[in-house]
Amino acid sequence: MDILGPVHILNTPNKFFIVIVDYNSHWTMFKQVQNITTKVVIEFLKECFCKEGIPTTIITDNGVQFTSEEIRSFFKDLGIQHNKVALYCPRANGLVERTNKLFKECIQSAVRNGVVVEGLLREKLWAFHTAPNLTTGISPFLALKGRNPSTKLVPGWLGGGERASVDQEMCKRKVCANQSRYKSWYDHKYSTKSQTWKPGDWAWVKMPNRQISTTSKFYDPIKIVVVRGNVVKTEDNRWWSMDRLVKCRDKDNDIPAPNRDQNSEGLNSQGLPCKGVSEEEESVLVNRTRRVPKWHKDYVMH
Repeated sequence: MDILGPVHILNTPNKFFIVIVDYNSHWTMFKQVQNITTKVVIEFLKECFCKEGIPTTIITDNGVQFTSEEIRSFFKDLGIQHNKVALYCPRANGLVERTNKLFKECIQSAVRNGVVVEGLLREKLWAFHTAPNLTTGISPFLALKGRNPSTKLVPGWLGGGERASVDQEMCKRKVCANQSRYKSWYDHKYSTKSQTWKPGDWAWVKMPNRQISTTSKFYDPIKIVVVRGNVVKTEDNRWWSMDRLVKCRDKDNDIPAPNRDQNSEGLNSQGLPCKGVSEEEESVLVNRTRRVPKWHKDYVMH
């Protein structure tokens, strides 16, 4: 599950979309809302559960709507396991993120053609639900409902509600084969290297968005307490993807982090002078005047 928005190109006050996708069948449901509070999310989930049943597990990001005490109590009462992906790692919930891309394309098409966004989305979803899926090999409608739908291409197909046979083992093998192929492609494209972490290791954690170039790219070293698959839990009770970690051989915080931009500037991770800098040097570091390099003098700078 994920929240898409705000979509500012819409002329309606409902600029947010709550999107939920079933991993087994790829069946997708959504709701266009004005606010994205926890109460609104819970009401949407109740509608989905009344139609399709209660799932065993829900995967979300770490948005405030999904981490509040209210929704935690809601999941606990229904016996749902709530898994949150690693911080600043949206590809860990890639299925719903790919669905969001499809929604954005439909919204842009609806705005350009002057049609109702929600109506066009439902038409596109019906086409998606009734077409064979590339990963599973069968349509989401057949995977979830156990029967083929009646469409314009095949009118009256099993219209009496007859059940259609679904080879679950064949679907499972096809999904595993496709996932393995996607993994090989991703590892080759991004030169992914396997890392071995264990509880007790110290690591630099890469900052998600660095706004000032003079500050560090990494947080101060922190200890890893739990390793689970491709994510780790640090001492501050936060989960991080291994892609954001760099091994730290020494836990001394005064050792400069790798790839720091300010190694020669004498600034620490907070953008302040490091220890051992005098007051005069501190004032020079913080309030210094940046000059244009000499090799720029032959050019007009804009």
